[in-house]
Amino acid sequence: MTQITFRPCTPEDLQQAVPLIYSAGPVAFDIVFNDTHAAQSKAFLQAAFLKSGGKFSHDQHLAIIRNDKLVGLGGVKTAKHTLPFTLQAALVIFKVYAFTSAVRTIIRGLKMESILRPPKKRIAMIHNLAITSDFQGEGLGTQLVAQLEQKMKKSGYKIAALDVDGDNPRAKALYQKLGYQVVEKRTSLVRGRFTKPMEMRSFYMEKKLD
Repeated sequence: MTQITFRPCTPEDLQQAVPLIYSAGPVAFDIVFNDTHAAQSKAFLQAAFLKSGGKFSHDQHLAIIRNDKLVGLGGVKTAKHTLPFTLQAALVIFKVYAFTSAVRTIIRGLKMESILRPPKKRIAMIHNLAITSDFQGEGLGTQLVAQLEQKMKKSGYKIAALDVDGDNPRAKALYQKLGYQVVEKRTSLVRGRFTKPMEMRSFYMEKKLD
């Protein structure tokens, strides 16, 4: 019998959690965090996951457990998190990268916010949500979203939001099925150190919580 439970992520989840966080936005992660070599984004995420209090930290993610195995995760961020998340990311960047490389990385991160913007006031955003590919299609993502929405409501938020990759119609359709509606389509020309200029598209979606 399949048993599904939820728990906060811990530093011990590093090996399972970081690939999932990366899979939630690999193009954006590579554009921002690959500066001197093409695997740098994952090294950054590993360092950030082990720290507390940041956008990519273990303590900011809820894990979904299937028969004692971590198979997915997701986080919630709000406007009050924007400054501490930004400062924590900067600290980790200067720890992982050399100075000039760190500066370039921070600049790319700020440019990425033109399309993946921080949460608005009084709105809670789901972010870094991902389910292991082997278990997609089993309704685990729906269950995880429901858990995150409950967390939002307990904190007094009445509107949930999220960003969906413009090239991921399957995810967009799922969120629409769960009651999210497209509020804005965002596009921006972006370029990383190892990528050609490309148009990045994102759908910003919102849902009123009961």
